Amino acid sequence: MKNIILTGLLSCILLQVNAEIVVETEEINKNPVENAIVDESKEQKKSSPIEMAKSWLLFVDEAKYTEAYSEAAIYFQNSVTIEQWMQATTSIIKPLGKVLSREFSTDKYMNGLPGSPDGEYLVIQFNSSFENKESAVETLILLLEKDVWKTIGYFIS
Repeated sequence: MKNIILTGLLSCILLQVNAEIVVETEEINKNPVENAIVDESKEQKKSSPIEMAKSWLLFVDEAKYTEAYSEAAIYFQNSVTIEQWMQATTSIIKPLGKVLSREFSTDKYMNGLPGSPDGEYLVIQFNSSFENKESAVETLILLLEKDVWKTIGYFIS
């Protein structure tokens, strides 16, 4: 399985840690109880982040990469320069072509994420189809930053 990693969204993850994040994200999907502390009392915070994730993805879909960068979490912006983000998006996302479909698949709320600072995280996955990639899974990692969910990671596999 080919993983495409866009670091511009995981605001607190350094570029060197990206490969570890993909591995850790896959492990979280296999066994979330072992890899994260799930807090069921935070369920009410999950309604707006899914809509936020969809709105953020619209920037990417419309090739508004600068706007996507500016809407990402501060941690992401401190970890990835706008130039690195633009290079990654134009070389990885743009060749996929237009998004043909995107359907919400799963979400997992966590009080922590391996290799990341303490905080409230939400991993959201969409089953998607693009002009040049029939079947893909888009994974967004959001961080609750000053009571607003912000993207800190975006992966396509």
